[in-house]
Amino acid sequence: MKKLAKILIGVLAFTSCYLNILGPVKVPIAHASLSQILPLSQTTLSTDANLVSYWPLNGNSNDTKGSNSGTDTSMSYSASSPPNANFGQHAVFNGTTSQIEKTTAVGMGSGANAFTYMGLMQTSVTGTRTMVNYGNFSTCNSRGIIVLSGTPGKLYFAGQSCDVGPGATSLTDGTWHYIAVTFDGTTVKIYVDGSSDATSGTPALNITGTKFRLGNDNSVAQNAFFSGNLIDWSFFSRALSATEISNHWTGADALPSGNAMFFGGD
Repeated sequence: MKKLAKILIGVLAFTSCYLNILGPVKVPIAHASLSQILPLSQTTLSTDANLVSYWPLNGNSNDTKGSNSGTDTSMSYSASSPPNANFGQHAVFNGTTSQIEKTTAVGMGSGANAFTYMGLMQTSVTGTRTMVNYGNFSTCNSRGIIVLSGTPGKLYFAGQSCDVGPGATSLTDGTWHYIAVTFDGTTVKIYVDGSSDATSGTPALNITGTKFRLGNDNSVAQNAFFSGNLIDWSFFSRALSATEISNHWTGADALPSGNAMFFGGD
């Protein structure tokens, strides 16, 4: 036992000396906060084979991944108060006429195809306001992500009678929020700031049409204009997992230093 104790003391002394030479040991810590989220182009999700479209909204509505660059109506862009220092400009929607439209979107699916929409939003305005809409504005034929008026400022998936929500979190507090909506072919899930906010059973989605809009719905009336700011929106042709969404919120999906993907126009 005495011999073993001497060996252990020697090992500890050597380890202490070695660590003193190296200096303090740095342990990475994940911070689940807005300060840690990164633009998609700086994350491993930027290399995902199912990433169809990516709109950084950094001064324009270009799709820097795919073929779905938008046409702006009454849009402006601002670098004031971004989500954090990793982001540049964001798109500003005036709540009455602003929208970004792609009349014939490519690769965004139909029927009950799986999908994920995600991005960052900021608003302090109540009322039913649409952030994303795709497809024909008829029963179960479109996908929309809205902030609902009847449940003050909470997130809602609008499938035109194939709806999900509302979520639990109020989003009209004037701060940036990271939101994601996924569908795996059976279940719609809503996430806010990296955590589950609402889950549906089996909405009978049957998406038709190819019109895509940011900041407004696809109805004839077009009366659900978004009022606020959007930045870094993307569309995937699969349902991201809860872990992937959480990792994006915490910055745990960062690409290795120096390996950020630089999409055109980003």
